[in-house]
Amino acid sequence: MKKGNAAVWIVAVVVVLLVLGYALKNRGSAPTGGESAVAANSLSAGEQAAGKEAVIASVELKDAAHLVIHAAGPDGSPAGVLGLVSLQPGSYQNVNVTLSEEAASGATLYAMLHPDLEGNGQYDAAAEGTPMTGADGAPLNVMLTVK
Repeated sequence: MKKGNAAVWIVAVVVVLLVLGYALKNRGSAPTGGESAVAANSLSAGEQAAGKEAVIASVELKDAAHLVIHAAGPDGSPAGVLGLVSLQPGSYQNVNVTLSEEAASGATLYAMLHPDLEGNGQYDAAAEGTPMTGADGAPLNVMLTVK
């Protein structure tokens, strides 16, 4: 192998190793910056279209959580689970949650954050059914109106 070719190969190997090292260091990080980028857990959403999907405008998570969509019970408070998605710490926009049944026009739903206490990405209502709370101590949930 010529000296010029050997130098090119050495540079190429070093570049590949640097790229791999960076990728491994950052794998599993949150979409927009990780845990330190988020000051507090929060969520927001607007009116929802009728159908089998809810779209949550924004979610900010310091810790892993389940974004759970609840139906409204007879008294208007959150009741049964219609759908959920598990999220890692970070900032999310326009999070789509597939619902187990169609939300009809005029229905009320609730988007609620539940902690992923077991850290496995699987929602366990018995262990993780208590919603996360905000800085004010109130449950982190948003009432969704289906138009």
